[in-house]
This record gives sequence, C-alpha cells and structure tokens, in this order.
Amino acid sequence: MPSRPQRPDNLPAWLGAVVRHGAYNLWKREHRQKRDSGLDVMLDELAECLPAPDTPEDVLEVEALTEELNRWLGSLPKEDRKLFVRRYWYGDSVAALARAAGYRPAQMAKKMYQLRRSLKQTLERNGYTI
Repeated sequence: MPSRPQRPDNLPAWLGAVVRHGAYNLWKREHRQKRDSGLDVMLDELAECLPAPDTPEDVLEVEALTEELNRWLGSLPKEDRKLFVRRYWYGDSVAALARAAGYRPAQMAKKMYQLRRSLKQTLERNGYTI
C-alpha cells in the first residue's frame, strides 16, 4: 500500500477539496432532521380528535369508526377533503399544502384546525369519546 505524500502536489487544489468537504459535512450535520419529525407533529394533531383503542371491544369498533370517518370525508367539499387526506394520509406539510392551494401557511393551519374540530364534533355527536 503506497503511503500518502507528506506534501500535496497542488496545494490550492488540495485546500479547496478539504474546505469543500468540510463545508459539505458541516451543512449535512446542521440540516439533519430527526426521522419522521413531520409525522410526529401530524399524528399529535390527529390525536386530539380520534379515540385510541384500549380494549378488545374498542378494537372491534375500529371498523365502525372507519365508516364514520369515510362518511365525514364524503360530506366535505372536494377541496377540503383533498387537503385533509393530503395532510393526514400522505403527510404533506402545512406549508406545502398552503403553497399548492394558494393560501398563507397561517391560513392553512387554521383551515386544518377547523377540519379537525369538525371531525371531532361529528365523532362526539355520534357517540365516540375523544
């Protein structure tokens, strides 16, 4: 195995490569995100309006809950239904939804809150405890 030279042949090129790799590694470290961090936020939002199954009886009610959720989604205007599904099924960010729909992010966050509140009220009205 050949040994590394003590002195690089082209010092400016060598320094450029070292600095470039160092900058790239620093950028990667600074922009690293926790895996599925957006998913955690999205699931926390939904946890406020969906009951969690705790007993075997609750598990059996999941099918009925699914039917109720589908009825609620079917009652929404097409645009709201698409936004809700994109957010809570596909995991799109609020910012991405806002850009696609032509809203400001704060407006989209409010719309998502209103949709979740509507879902929660519908489920509570139909006997689900949240």
